[in-house]
Amino acid sequence: MELRKFTAEKKYAPHRDFAIIVIFYLITLGGSHALNGFEQIVIFTEQHEHWQFDEFLTGLLLLPIALGVFAVRRLIEAKQELKLRLLAEKKANEMALHDPLTGLANRRKANMEIESALENAARAPVTLLAIDLNRFKPVNDLYGHLAGDQLLLAVGERLKTAVGNEGLVSRIGGDEFCAMLSGIASRDQLISRVEKLSLIFEQPFDLGDRSVSVSASIGVVTTNIPGTSVDALLAQADAAMYRGKGTGGNAVSFFEAGMELAAIQRAQIESDLCKAIADGKIKPFYQPLVDLRDGRILGFEALARWHMADGTMRMPDDFIAIAEESGLISDLFFAVLKAAALEAKNWPDELHLAVNLSPVQFGDDWLVERILQTLLDAGVAPGRLEIEITESAW
Repeated sequence: MELRKFTAEKKYAPHRDFAIIVIFYLITLGGSHALNGFEQIVIFTEQHEHWQFDEFLTGLLLLPIALGVFAVRRLIEAKQELKLRLLAEKKANEMALHDPLTGLANRRKANMEIESALENAARAPVTLLAIDLNRFKPVNDLYGHLAGDQLLLAVGERLKTAVGNEGLVSRIGGDEFCAMLSGIASRDQLISRVEKLSLIFEQPFDLGDRSVSVSASIGVVTTNIPGTSVDALLAQADAAMYRGKGTGGNAVSFFEAGMELAAIQRAQIESDLCKAIADGKIKPFYQPLVDLRDGRILGFEALARWHMADGTMRMPDDFIAIAEESGLISDLFFAVLKAAALEAKNWPDELHLAVNLSPVQFGDDWLVERILQTLLDAGVAPGRLEIEITESAW
């Protein structure tokens, strides 16, 4: 940007330099004429013939031609260098404003475009869609980061196709996208566009050697008030998006007053959950496993319960999904397993201990070793443990 500004400010330089050369030439010509310069040179040369001054003057007269050729070549090289520098600057600006993986606009670019669109919001209402992929982390963990990157690329391409030239698609986080639509005043038309965009997640995404299905939670907010804060609008779209996350599958939620509070509460739950795991506030609650044929107790299933400071307990539905999305599920699992194994050590040997494992944890290459180590540390035989795979909650 600075280089482009510099070159723009220096457009007058060739004219100025030409004027300097002409003025200098005229001054030199005038001085030579006043002093009879050429006659003086001829007389001096004749008086000093043995110096061979005439050959020197001949070379001196030819020197401007060589200097002219050099100047032209140097000018061409300078123009090429300037062009390369401008191209490098343009590429650097593109990299600064676009996501390196998907090529979509990044958060900085999105903020600039949204802010510009908001200036004309009274004439062309601005709609933001916060799009968050559901259960993207399991895809990343199960199939690897390469598959995760391929999925993000595929999602970005479908979003760009769905939005077209009527808006902007940006990637603002790991698996978070934002779409801006401008000029949609009719609510029915807006709903139709949002539904069309949501449909791109109905079909599996082809990742080359496999197909992956993911859903998305979409939060929608629209405004026709110029000068609205971009950050406030994004926060409202996020709040609407988090409202839809609780429903599972593809979900579209339009912003309503009060949703910001729900988003703040969710963030607070995530923060409190992290601290609760570290402080040992997540404890096992045992549910007996009974043989229906004879009523004999075969063992116990350890279910996670969050013990609150006021003596109440939070049920798994309140925090397991958040733990999976925030990456806390593994710490939570091993906290419950360790506490349950220490108690199971004192049970009769024939009783089994059952715990629930989230599919998100399959990405842990040391999962089996960590489970075995936890059981060995507690003094529980690995054969007494039963692992149950669940889809969502414990």
